[in-house]
Amino acid sequence: MSHLSRTCALLLGYSLISGCGLGPFAEEGGGSDNLPIHGGGPFTPLPVDFDTPADEPYVVVTATKSLLDPSVEQQDDNTFLIHYTRLDEEGSTIWKVDLPSIHEVSGTPELVLSADQDWEQGQVRSVSLLREGEKVTLYYEGGDLDPAIGRAVSIDGGQTYVKDVNNPIVEGLDPNITKAEGRHILVYADMANQRIMLRESPDELSFGPARVILAARSSEQGTIDQAGVAAPALRISRTLDGQELFGLYYEAWSLDNDGEVFETVGYQASFGGEKWERFLDGNEIVDSGLFGSGGPSPILGPVSGLLFYHQKRQGRGRIAAAESP
Repeated sequence: MSHLSRTCALLLGYSLISGCGLGPFAEEGGGSDNLPIHGGGPFTPLPVDFDTPADEPYVVVTATKSLLDPSVEQQDDNTFLIHYTRLDEEGSTIWKVDLPSIHEVSGTPELVLSADQDWEQGQVRSVSLLREGEKVTLYYEGGDLDPAIGRAVSIDGGQTYVKDVNNPIVEGLDPNITKAEGRHILVYADMANQRIMLRESPDELSFGPARVILAARSSEQGTIDQAGVAAPALRISRTLDGQELFGLYYEAWSLDNDGEVFETVGYQASFGGEKWERFLDGNEIVDSGLFGSGGPSPILGPVSGLLFYHQKRQGRGRIAAAESP
């Protein structure tokens, strides 16, 4: 099931990919020469360790609920705050939990947001947060038959939220919000056309026109995203020479031997967010094993990284973690 390519001994940092000969990065036309590989992995799931209280590679598990779409923040004390979707027979809600470390049992989960507006149709999920001091802006997907994107704002550090009276604010699914150079950037999934879209806003309220930054390779047999793309996660950083690097993680849908959808995680990058190139020959960046991987949420350091994701096993979603050296 794994397409993971280890063509080069990759380092997670601002090293340059020239000389590795990695597929599209060795060609012209799709993006920029010498595209840095910061954040591109590959990532390896945490190995089982019977000497810790955790259940590696899983870091958050609930016995009777399905946990999906993690959105992870690393806090000042190097612990993790994980927001996620909790799905059961009654619908979906958004929860959060503190994780002391990837090798410790998580804390007590807390309910963050539930569906209480007509347009949400009993479903809220796929959360993304923008934290600016005590103000936290939360973007989320709501709806069942007609899903769309809403936002809610907290002025107490994320303890309580007030939903925007203009919800839903954008048509689409799986929102991910980030801020760079004074502008707010929203990426989301257009599932009807199997694309990832990007829109910018000067104030996180009014978003400009959408542009396509990724499309499923539906005509290419055997690709990881032949059946679709979803759950984008955008990370923006600067290279040592000052260039703005966009790194897009996304959930890719392929078809297995039985014709069933199989989830995994892909990555593409761009200087400036205009021209993009897929990484690792367009293959997955985390070894998905037998159960797949989706809903990526990366935590990137200068020379290492973690990738949080969900894995659907035995009928339930569980949140797992993978490392990149």
